Amino acid sequence: MWEPQWRPLAEAGYRVVRCDFRGFGDTPAPDRRYSDAEDVAELLGALGAGPAVLIGSSYGGGVALETAARWPELVGALALLCSGSPGHTPGAALRSLGEQEDALLAAGDVAGAVELMVRTWLGPEADEPAREQLRRMQQRAFEVQLAADAEEFWQTEFLDGLRPAAAPG
Repeated sequence: MWEPQWRPLAEAGYRVVRCDFRGFGDTPAPDRRYSDAEDVAELLGALGAGPAVLIGSSYGGGVALETAARWPELVGALALLCSGSPGHTPGAALRSLGEQEDALLAAGDVAGAVELMVRTWLGPEADEPAREQLRRMQQRAFEVQLAADAEEFWQTEFLDGLRPAAAPG
């Protein structure tokens, strides 16, 4: 997802680290209970990369927010784009989208589920390269997740009850 952005950031002198969450990109689906935020914190710790600027979009933005709240010493700043947040209850439109996605996948229509995500998340102004990139990314995520049948391991309480360790002053 971040292919167009990482090279210019690196060329500008930033140390850029991109990670795939379990079941996305080239990372296998989970085989045990886990937390994406804990994975990010462990990665930052292993790289000695804190405090870091975390950039996240959609679900990844929510993971960045959780990481910052639980390990504030690892995060110096956040850039969030349409991210999830603690205590936010999805509205009717988002619940409907999830139901449509589930129905398509249950019927074996992965291509239909992919196109649903492309239409929903990109909108009419997106160019064809962006659409194709999202198609590939979403297709891969569905393939990995469906093949693994690892639903029992997915996080079920994402950001539940999360409170920041300190409010910015």
